[in-house]
Amino acid sequence: LAVGRKNEPGSVFKTVTLMSVLNDGFIKSLDETLPCAPGGHVEGTTINDKHIPEYAGSHHTKVISILDGFKISSNYVFATLAVKNYGTVKKGKKVSYERTERFIENIYTYKLGEAYDFDLDGMLTPTIPSPESRYWTNTDLGSIGFGYSTEETPMHILTFYNAIANKGRMMKPYLVEDIEEHGIVVDKRGPSVLNAAVCTKAVADTITRALKAVTEEGTAKRLKDAKCKVAGKTGTSFGTFENGQYSDASGRKKYQGTFVGFFPAEDPQYSVICAVYSKPTGKQFQGGGIPARAIKTLIDGLYNIDPYFQPTLEKAK
Repeated sequence: LAVGRKNEPGSVFKTVTLMSVLNDGFIKSLDETLPCAPGGHVEGTTINDKHIPEYAGSHHTKVISILDGFKISSNYVFATLAVKNYGTVKKGKKVSYERTERFIENIYTYKLGEAYDFDLDGMLTPTIPSPESRYWTNTDLGSIGFGYSTEETPMHILTFYNAIANKGRMMKPYLVEDIEEHGIVVDKRGPSVLNAAVCTKAVADTITRALKAVTEEGTAKRLKDAKCKVAGKTGTSFGTFENGQYSDASGRKKYQGTFVGFFPAEDPQYSVICAVYSKPTGKQFQGGGIPARAIKTLIDGLYNIDPYFQPTLEKAK
């Protein structure tokens, strides 16, 4: 399932949009704000986010920071960042897709658009739409900005987040370090680099700050009480039925709930992803629920057996 099943990743993809606007210099700080548009409407699209008027009302404000948008997983904020900075531009009677193509190129730079070699056969190639592949509007771009209209395997998403934990250095995942014959190494595989610098250390640190805020105050606050600090993001998306619809005749939906991140946040030792696929249900299903709880159980268990977490005389001093 980690390499052979792909689906819309949901809000875990918002981190991709965040990295893109930081790398390209469109934002300098997570404290920058966007106006809380009426109805959470993203200009130039058909996208609306009901959570924006709710946020504006409860916080008595007319603006929302990028950090707060990340914590509450606002579709409005990340669709707006995508459309504002990478949207189509009219040049006379023609439409230029140059900025949009830049965003798509960034996704491929982050290795989220290709199947790379892996120790198991069957890694699927992600689906990344573009103006070259279909009729295109800024609604498509905004949708990608918050994790829809694309398809990724869990392994692709995990590899991307691992690069953030690695301060921008993206490593290729592997299962077998080397193959030996009669005690002699005949095939050295081991660690190898997919991209030496998907972002700078400063950008990785900024994104890590946002990911920590998600687990401390946002949609994954179930992890706030884990045995160590966690940096990560939740995501929720829908599966389709045989008729291609997102719900059946009874209104039930199939969900994919995801949590992905790394820990300890201040000195990452592990990167982890949990993707849970639900049966048809009429209940709400979120990445901050079962997936986050599963990760907390894993972390608390590792904490008790990994020597890294155990006190030593040197640490005690």
